[in-house]
Amino acid sequence: MDFADDRSRSTSPSSRGGGDSAGRGAANGAGGRSQGCILFVGNLPFQAPWQNIKDQFRKAGKVRYTDLIADRTGRPKGSALVTMSTPEGAQRAIQIFNETEFEGRRLIVRSFDDGPRPQLVSRENMPTYARFRGSDGGPRGNDSRQQHQQRGAQSKPQPPQQRQQAPPQAKPKMAAHTESDVPRPRSQQSNEDQRKLFISNLPFDCTAMALKTTFEQVGEVARTEIIVGRNGKSRGMGIVVMTTADLAQIAIDEFDKIEMAGRPMNVRLDNKQQ
Repeated sequence: MDFADDRSRSTSPSSRGGGDSAGRGAANGAGGRSQGCILFVGNLPFQAPWQNIKDQFRKAGKVRYTDLIADRTGRPKGSALVTMSTPEGAQRAIQIFNETEFEGRRLIVRSFDDGPRPQLVSRENMPTYARFRGSDGGPRGNDSRQQHQQRGAQSKPQPPQQRQQAPPQAKPKMAAHTESDVPRPRSQQSNEDQRKLFISNLPFDCTAMALKTTFEQVGEVARTEIIVGRNGKSRGMGIVVMTTADLAQIAIDEFDKIEMAGRPMNVRLDNKQQ
């Protein structure tokens, strides 16, 4: 179900940036209108524009503002503040979107506690927004026309000589196997519920070995794993299995919100099978 958008406050040239709220006075709301309506959304793709995030959360209710949070350099940090029109809409958004995938990443959605607002992304550092999108979610425009022309050229019949000279298609390369790919016996798979940790907001160049070295500082690690997408690249998430449940809890206490390469890790027990 798609709810109508609140267009009464659009971005003006004099606004501070960060999203579609016209300054912090608007985000705070008049007379406490935003009480219980503001959500923190974490583990977002860095290249996601605020318009895409707002369109996603409109499925839960009317969205007033969407602001991208900046890191120390002023660039997108991979998180945002989303202000719903009502507290009910905010709670519905948490139920719908928390722990769900958005553009290849698993979202973290929770209520934003009252307090100072974080630094927001300025206009010049905003991710590019493609207003018109094709059925595959990609931008429509010159790129799509070029793709159409290429498809048309490929569909034309080639003379026999050209078909014979066409180079053979390269076979896809097989992904390299890691230690986590090796099947484990059932005796080693049991009782991981209280020992298995889900780590998000990792640097994309983080390896399973680096993850293991990090968590071995608090205790023995049974195994680690980097979660990858269909393209074989890291999704910025990983799995760490400690040898005991007590060590798993210690790891949560020690590493949750601790930065790795400038990115604060989110560490918790893994409640879902990967």
